[in-house]
Amino acid sequence: MANAVSTRVYQSNPTGFIVIGVWIVCIFIAIPLVHNMSTIPTFILFMMFVAVPVYVKYGNNEKIKMRNCDERRLIFSSNGIDFGDAHYSISKIESAAVYLDSFNGFQFRTMGEPGVGGSQGRIVERDADGDNNKISVRYDGNVEDFSFYLANYTQFAMFKEVMNEWVSGGVNVVIKQQFEDATIIGEMLYFGTPKGTL
Repeated sequence: MANAVSTRVYQSNPTGFIVIGVWIVCIFIAIPLVHNMSTIPTFILFMMFVAVPVYVKYGNNEKIKMRNCDERRLIFSSNGIDFGDAHYSISKIESAAVYLDSFNGFQFRTMGEPGVGGSQGRIVERDADGDNNKISVRYDGNVEDFSFYLANYTQFAMFKEVMNEWVSGGVNVVIKQQFEDATIIGEMLYFGTPKGTL
């Protein structure tokens, strides 16, 4: 495997969805009770309702996060895809639809929220997590979907190189990028983002 990218895969966590579902039910139960409460208990209840979704999304408790990292590695290579013990040979991959969001640590500038009266917001700086990349592969008549993580620009570029090799091997690959290559390079130069290593 001359060109290969080993990544992590994210999967939905049903427990996180259950916690959010219970949270929504509790909100509907609490709304009629708020009218009879004084200011301090209402404030405490409000803070609890804000804290739950924030903790589910950003907390360190893997049991209740909306998405968990799969223990199996996802490896894209010139030969196809390896996911744990499963191998998807390039000869049987019919097509692949890819959404490339970004890589971890990618810093970029974007417009903030619009101001009063619909005026444009100020330019704000944001960092990407690299965990919102997606691929849908048609393999031997079946479709497999993966959400995966790219750790740095080197992995991002290597993944694109592997996709080019797939195209050369006869696979119909469609890639949609959140950011054009020129934009990525420009923002990396602006922020001094390191390319990283594999």
